[in-house]
Amino acid sequence: MPHERGSELLKLKPVMRYLDRIQADPVSMNKAIVWQDKDRYPKALHTIKFDPATGEVDKTYLKKGIAPKKREQEDIKAAWRDNMPTYAPWEGVGKLPHWMDEENNDLFFYWDQGKSKLLMVQQRKYGTEGKYFIIWTRWSDGEWRVAEPPGQLPLWGLPQLQENEVVFLHEGAGAARHCANNLEGHPWQDELENAAHIGWTGGAPNPSRTDWGPIKDAARVYIVPDNDRVGQAAVPEVAKQLRCPTFALQFNSSDQGWPVGFDMADTFPPALFRKGKYVGPTFKDVLMPATWMTYTVIPKRGAPQIFLRESAKSMWTYVSEVGIFANNHRRHMRYKRQLFNALMAPYSHSRNTANLIEQNQSMACESMAYDPSDSNLHILNYNNKQSLNTYEPSRISPDPDYYKAKDWQPFLDFMGYLFPHEDECKEMLRWCATLIAKPEVRMKYAVLLISRTQGIGKTTLGERILAPLVGFNNCSFPSEASIMSNFNTWAAHKRLAVVNEIYTGHSWKPYQILKAVITDTQLRVNEKNVPEYDVQNWLHIFACSNDFKAMKVDN
Repeated sequence: MPHERGSELLKLKPVMRYLDRIQADPVSMNKAIVWQDKDRYPKALHTIKFDPATGEVDKTYLKKGIAPKKREQEDIKAAWRDNMPTYAPWEGVGKLPHWMDEENNDLFFYWDQGKSKLLMVQQRKYGTEGKYFIIWTRWSDGEWRVAEPPGQLPLWGLPQLQENEVVFLHEGAGAARHCANNLEGHPWQDELENAAHIGWTGGAPNPSRTDWGPIKDAARVYIVPDNDRVGQAAVPEVAKQLRCPTFALQFNSSDQGWPVGFDMADTFPPALFRKGKYVGPTFKDVLMPATWMTYTVIPKRGAPQIFLRESAKSMWTYVSEVGIFANNHRRHMRYKRQLFNALMAPYSHSRNTANLIEQNQSMACESMAYDPSDSNLHILNYNNKQSLNTYEPSRISPDPDYYKAKDWQPFLDFMGYLFPHEDECKEMLRWCATLIAKPEVRMKYAVLLISRTQGIGKTTLGERILAPLVGFNNCSFPSEASIMSNFNTWAAHKRLAVVNEIYTGHSWKPYQILKAVITDTQLRVNEKNVPEYDVQNWLHIFACSNDFKAMKVDN
């Protein structure tokens, strides 16, 4: 840690001797910390708090060897009397030190929510081992010192909360300030704007050092940790401090080129752009549920009792007919009990969060449904049962600029090459356009593309064009063996099934299976280890083959 910190504490010899004995680093006028290195990050192991008025050490959470001895405490209190100023945030009276320029990119000003008090100033500095940060605070004698404020560290960006209820919580003030001021042209501008961008200070391993009070009850919080193991590990600890629906961003896909340590102040990787246009994952693609699920009540007698938080009740739905737990905001995330409990373990006081949800009637529905005609409908009535609608629309949305440019000729050229007969090409364009633009329409006929020549674009049309536009959550890619299987999860809760290579001309069975899937309005779902249930059938088949005997069909 920088040696500039907390020098006032070291002026008092009894304090200096005590801190030297326990190897504590002074960080403020009345606070010192025993640090522990964790993955090259300093983690606060013990926090020593001196009473600002008397110097008495709070022993509440200190082990016997860390707490001051009786004689040490008496000497500290005697030296403290009349020698230590108190913390006094700047309230606009007089001038700030000349070097505290708000235009200085290496200074971060921590105001209170009403922007009436400057709680502290964080300064970014650079040394032989890279950048580090020091904290300046104002004290009752009018001096600014390198010292943390007493108590917990404030959040950066609090004045934004006056106009915004949704919060993006960044690991550090730098990323928060960047997103608060530089969103023009950002790939996720629509999601990031009209929200408060708040930064937490103290490092990923130390969420307990931060004052979370101002955002505890926000409408929604998105935690944006740095893309490293320590940052991701901090997410549950931060979520535990909040009482609102919480999500976390995870930049952890190596094939997309997110570098280790990436934060939202960094430029997005070049691999995510094509011809200057962003083609990488959407905001929702990197979003994970991170709401802390429970709270505990400790009675005077008996064991602690665990209850669900109110904010958790809006996050998940239990589907009683099939024993599935589904996320209300990312409906494709559906888990059986054992896996659900494992996923919730970092966000719950209980090892059996599933049991708590099952006991809560407001979080339950009877069955599952799939209805693309209204994606906003979360719970619908299907077969006289309250059912969870599992449909999620595609993440790809129309681009008005692309439409105005009328730059669709490359696609028409591709389709003209793939379907040289004009009538066939026109019919396929109708089929594709309806599939993409009209999710509320189900076409009761399928596509089977046959060409003995390989590599002409059949798979490109199915996998690379149609599937992303329909949404991968609404697609399946079954093999011939999957279609012949007794289990039909490839057809349930889907709008498109792309079968890349089919050759079943020796049997009538595939024809009968696919005929029912193509024409029936209901599907009896047979999934491993799940009771059978009925769901609406919205599936369209897109099959390919390199053999003219691809399927045995009626003349």
